[in-house]
Amino acid sequence: ERGGVLFSSRHMVSTQLEYAWANFSVIEGYHIFQWSYVKSLEGEFGRDKAQIREVGWSGTASEPTCSKCPVGMTSQPGADRCTSCDFGYVYNTQKGQCVACDQEKYALPGAAECRPRNPCVTSDYVATYSPCDNGKRTKTFSWVQPILCTSTNGVSLPDPPVINDLPCAACATGSIPGPDHTCTECPSGTYASEGMTECKPCPAGTSAVRVRQQSFFYEWAEDMTSRCVGDCGSPGWRLQEKYIDSGEHQGANTDVWLEQRVTVGEGASVTFVFDTSCDPAAAGLLFMVDGRQRMPLTGGHNANV
Repeated sequence: ERGGVLFSSRHMVSTQLEYAWANFSVIEGYHIFQWSYVKSLEGEFGRDKAQIREVGWSGTASEPTCSKCPVGMTSQPGADRCTSCDFGYVYNTQKGQCVACDQEKYALPGAAECRPRNPCVTSDYVATYSPCDNGKRTKTFSWVQPILCTSTNGVSLPDPPVINDLPCAACATGSIPGPDHTCTECPSGTYASEGMTECKPCPAGTSAVRVRQQSFFYEWAEDMTSRCVGDCGSPGWRLQEKYIDSGEHQGANTDVWLEQRVTVGEGASVTFVFDTSCDPAAAGLLFMVDGRQRMPLTGGHNANV
């Protein structure tokens, strides 16, 4: 507060999955800036840490010289901040600008050099489905973005890349199809196995435990979101029709997160089948509930928490 930042202007974040900018104005004079990570309870919650990637000031005394941009970054004349070259470009010190990689190479934003494109494999393209319309839908194959592979020595998109008039997907366990071909969950006290067209009441001596099951991944559920932060090879988790994966070609210091927001009742649990194909010393899969880490996951298992 003595530095000119009022208490009401302090920037406090309790749970956050990606980096955000915080900007404050201060009055003229000498100041001490301070960052504090405060815990109110014992134990660990989430990653139990805060991270700062960049700190900058404006309005300070002029520097005697201009600072050289870090490797992989550039700026325009008169700029007060360096920025990364776009995807597919790297900074050329001799030309003093971002230059495009060769066709058989790629570069993620901020990369110091272009990398060779590996031959494309089937996991480099995905199938997406249009919304169900009058009992039919369209399947479209497309490359995972950004494209990091080459089809010169690898696979190509399936032919044809668009398939029309496919039947709509069957409703999951506990739901039935409606007149508009959308799925509706069964009310409490009733059940429906996959393929049933109506909800059946539970007989005496039994009860219907509320379940939600997803074994095909044609499209993201409304309560699921994904994102990648860092040296990303893909924008987030990827739909692969029969499964989802965390993407490929991820660089160092990358966080690829998948989030689902669900309201459950008493005694609820979540079960999922997973597999990891990575060096456990360099990467891993974490499962968290409400930001609190429940378990690190390795190998291939059925997990129930």
